[in-house]
Amino acid sequence: MLGPRPAPYRNRSVQSLSAHSFLAQDPRPAQAPTAPTMADAETEVQAPSTPTLEEIMERPPHQPLPPLDQELLAMPPEEFWVSDLRWIVPGQLCVVRAPRTREHLDALARENVQHLVTLSPDVMPKPEDFPKKIKSTVIPVEEFDMPTDDAVDQFIALCEKAIAKKEPVCVHCRQGRGRAGAFAACYLVRFQNKTPEVAINAVRMLRPGALETLGQERSVKRLHKRLNPPK
Repeated sequence: MLGPRPAPYRNRSVQSLSAHSFLAQDPRPAQAPTAPTMADAETEVQAPSTPTLEEIMERPPHQPLPPLDQELLAMPPEEFWVSDLRWIVPGQLCVVRAPRTREHLDALARENVQHLVTLSPDVMPKPEDFPKKIKSTVIPVEEFDMPTDDAVDQFIALCEKAIAKKEPVCVHCRQGRGRAGAFAACYLVRFQNKTPEVAINAVRMLRPGALETLGQERSVKRLHKRLNPPK
């Protein structure tokens, strides 16, 4: 005989849904949800239950994403887009799916984003829609392709200047997962001194479905090797 049906999920925020999808309902009083942080991600990566890089690489290239619940599906389009933004390093780097409207760019401006890096020039805002405070940089990378060393180096050079000036950067591709996830992991390798394994898994926790191909993972490893040549 089947047991009683589990209680429905409630009080799930958009931010908590992305990092901790479909957690069992807690009988204790609900507390205000918080977005996952880089420290949370690294702790999750180092936990014994976390899959190894080898296990991850054995999975199909396109990882299934958690299904959206009715709370998300009921959101107006503009709110849904804003809810998709994730800070990889708070105040320094965030990732998001392609902004398409002036309202999307205004939302980035409210987050104090001052650099928008576009990896998908076929899907990007119109130049006339950019707020004055946001600088636009295009680094073309074909969808599902492995980013070249030149493309990664261009991104790293931009981020070095942005960090020096304390200007937050946002990187996007079409869905803000494959290409943008690879560049975010490269950022963690270069500026947070993370290993490729930790960087990739951390980005995947903060941005479920990130880094969609083995080539994108290899670009992170290549950067780490170039930064740490054998002695």
